[in-house]
Amino acid sequence: SSSRQSSAGSSVRRTTSDKYDNCRVPPFFAEVLSDLTRSRTKLGGVRNFADGMPHIGYKVTAEEFRQKYTNYEYIYLTVLGLAKLHMHCEEIVRRNNGREFKDNP
Repeated sequence: SSSRQSSAGSSVRRTTSDKYDNCRVPPFFAEVLSDLTRSRTKLGGVRNFADGMPHIGYKVTAEEFRQKYTNYEYIYLTVLGLAKLHMHCEEIVRRNNGREFKDNP
């Protein structure tokens, strides 16, 4: 994994694949993903990503997530999602209009 500085000044590491921008995550999340990868086979491996690297490409419904994805993919994508929320939390809070989540930008 390589490190770089984000525009906010915090350290960000890329996960195993540098192919996807959404694989750049803060060090804590990179460490979790690295540890998770050690259990990849035990958790069902990767079957929904042709290049063998889970990534967030589009919004997946809860039903799809539960039924189509392996445990490994489910956990990996969940960690990536949490990392993205962490990385964008200031903007999310700034844009919050006080309404229900469906009515927020």
